[in-house]
Amino acid sequence: MNRKNLSADQAKCRGLCRRLFCSTAAIALIALGGCGDAARPVVGPIAFTNATGVAQPAVVSVLHGTSIYLDVIVTADPESLGADWTVTCGSSLPEGSLPAGQVDTSCGGFTPTHTTSGPIPSYPLPAGTVIVTQYTAPQSVPKGGTVTIIAHATSLPSSISSLTLTIM
Repeated sequence: MNRKNLSADQAKCRGLCRRLFCSTAAIALIALGGCGDAARPVVGPIAFTNATGVAQPAVVSVLHGTSIYLDVIVTADPESLGADWTVTCGSSLPEGSLPAGQVDTSCGGFTPTHTTSGPIPSYPLPAGTVIVTQYTAPQSVPKGGTVTIIAHATSLPSSISSLTLTIM
């Protein structure tokens, strides 16, 4: 059918349908566009604390075999899953070289390896809630003399914060 042959009512209907379709499509695109922009967890800088979570001055070196306490805040973490802690160094064993259940301590280790996101609130925490982790340096200086401590957002492990310490 040719445009010239359309009645006035048919032309109005066609124009209305076109506007309605375009409006609906625009609303759908706006709604769907919001889905991809969901907040992603962000791991803040690793903070030094004492065992109770009180801020302490930052350190750049740790004596082998000694411990320090660390905390991190994960923002945009809707499920409040917190952070997982790992450490790497030049003495790290190759992946899968230890029997199941054993942990490589050549770079030191964490107790616990998972924490809730800090900071320490002023109110009592529910039983089992841990916000501070204790890092214990390796018993001997690792290859290269440094370790890299990494806090991963549990809900998005690629979101990290890290720091490097010299082990003396």
